Amino acid sequence: MKHWLWTVCVSAIVASGPAFASDLVVPTHKTPLPPPVFTWTGCYLGGNLGAAWAGKRFTDESGEFGAIGTNVGSNTATGVVTGGQAGCDYQFAPNWLIGAQAMGDWARLHGSATIPNTFGGDFFKFGIDSFATATGRIGYIVDPTILIYAKVGVGFVRSNYSTSCNYGYCASFAESANDSRVGLDIGGGLEYKFAQNWSVFAEYDHVFLGSKNTTFIIADAGGSTYVERIAQDVDKMLIGVNYRFDTGGAPVSAKY
Repeated sequence: MKHWLWTVCVSAIVASGPAFASDLVVPTHKTPLPPPVFTWTGCYLGGNLGAAWAGKRFTDESGEFGAIGTNVGSNTATGVVTGGQAGCDYQFAPNWLIGAQAMGDWARLHGSATIPNTFGGDFFKFGIDSFATATGRIGYIVDPTILIYAKVGVGFVRSNYSTSCNYGYCASFAESANDSRVGLDIGGGLEYKFAQNWSVFAEYDHVFLGSKNTTFIIADAGGSTYVERIAQDVDKMLIGVNYRFDTGGAPVSAKY
């Protein structure tokens, strides 16, 4: 009897051995890959698109439309702009960034201003066909992928002007002018790095251009000219995308 019980117990232990051993196997897990480490240090190239507006005010400096010093019209040119930018950034300290940027845009800004006290209602037509900026910027990295920044530098704006009227002979006296100006550019924005080498941004800028005497040429009046003092500023709102070139260096460990 005891021999029979012994045989049964031994058989049961042998049969359950593999299952018991499998329970003792320690599971293995693959180590997850670390998340990408972003650095803002490096150079970039990109494009932008947006809207701009330029307020203009005309003061007569030659007595062409009234007494010298008279305000002879004001209005705002509005339209779309598109272009590109290039720059370089350096991350330090460790959440701060400094950089430099050059931006150039084609513009289609148009407007007109009625000249008071003129027979038939003369008006100035004006537009901006291009502008550019050269700025430095400083930013704070609030998250590994989010940068807020301010920028300051100079803006270059090219404008064109002409006159028009609502009566017949005016068409034979084409009056036109153009000028290029340099002024202080101040702005700021937010940039989001959505991949290791790509970022998008939105920003606002104001260019202070002040006043400038601009000479109008009367085409069919023997080379006659007159001078208008034109005051203007330019505002622009842009969105854009940048491709950031890999520097190959170790990123700064920012604190959040």
